[in-house]
Amino acid sequence: MGDFNTNSSTWDANSPEGLSGEELDNWAILGDLVVLNDGSPTRVSSRGVATAPDVTFFPSAWEQHLTWHTGSHIGSDHLPITIEVSGGDHPQQPRRKATFSYKKADWSTFQETLDSALSEWDNRPPTNVHRANAVLSSAIALAAKKAIPKGSH
Repeated sequence: MGDFNTNSSTWDANSPEGLSGEELDNWAILGDLVVLNDGSPTRVSSRGVATAPDVTFFPSAWEQHLTWHTGSHIGSDHLPITIEVSGGDHPQQPRRKATFSYKKADWSTFQETLDSALSEWDNRPPTNVHRANAVLSSAIALAAKKAIPKGSH
């Protein structure tokens, strides 16, 4: 959870999506994370403009045990966020999870972008498994961004 100061339609349908919001969406998709935000604003400016720069991510496996909501103003422009954790059954809130629309993907562009991003792998291989994971994940995210349209459900 954090004040990411970025916009994405995944958690704030009223704000235009920015590049950093897109990158955060990609990170969440690759990490199998869901956005717990329900579309409610998390910040209200002094001019009364409501936005949602505070985003809460959790692993998708935890989703059925969590309830998210914002509270009333307490003197800050940011609203308090409450996350309730339960072990039993409770009413399911609809979640807005960013997804890729694989049926609309341009797979040749995906392959070309991935090949280009990994072209130096043989000449300069990653020095450890963590670096290899970072390089490969970044290459896949870049290729997906260029070739696979996103949606939200």
